Amino acid sequence: MLTGIALALSELPLEFIELHCLQSRFHERGGEKELHFLFAAGERVLPVWHAGHLKLLPWGNRRGESDRLPLTGWARRESFETGTWAA
Repeated sequence: MLTGIALALSELPLEFIELHCLQSRFHERGGEKELHFLFAAGERVLPVWHAGHLKLLPWGNRRGESDRLPLTGWARRESFETGTWAA
């Protein structure tokens, strides 16, 4: 189960990082700065390319934050393929 992702600092535009105040997500590994996006974080978000635009989107539905989504932060690929998420 995926609990987070790390992206090299060079993977996201500086303007995007500043716009969304992502500096608190900076970490260093092996001398390279990266940004961490964790499901356990207070603000659970993921950077997503959608329709040619980079967006910062909410990750999952913890504690019933949405009445349209199941209480989860993950989905199996098969559930997409079988149409479970179509609605």
